[in-house]
Amino acid sequence: MSEIATQGFSVGGQSAWRIRSKGDVFAALHWVQGEPSIVIAPKRGGMRLVGAVPYVLPLSAAHELVREGSNGAEVDVVVLVEKAATAAEVIGYKGDRYVAHTIADLLVECLDDLCDMPPEPEKGQVRPREEGTVQFRADGKVLWEKDASELA
Repeated sequence: MSEIATQGFSVGGQSAWRIRSKGDVFAALHWVQGEPSIVIAPKRGGMRLVGAVPYVLPLSAAHELVREGSNGAEVDVVVLVEKAATAAEVIGYKGDRYVAHTIADLLVECLDDLCDMPPEPEKGQVRPREEGTVQFRADGKVLWEKDASELA
């Protein structure tokens, strides 16, 4: 998956808790200054414009994306559009509606993962290996099987 380094911070790669990708951008879930955060960056290495940086949405600000609706919690579309447009501008895609739409999709897709992030691992601590087996079955027959540690 994509990984870029900018101003001493690596986005994606081994330091990310989880990564999602869509279109020209990706979202990596990182701990930024100890806080779970969604970090949005372009897929290709390097930023598109001089001065462009990854966009960071920390957990403490992500609550703005959600409001109480008639059927429980729902995404506040107005806030989502504003944040997505800002993110597109920050990463170097000012005025690009397609990229802003893609970022909005990524933000919504990452909200549950952001809330599920564990505390930041201590320096030098290795993330625990995934245990178990992943299987695809049809009509009770195993079509494909792989150890989960190979997929992590």
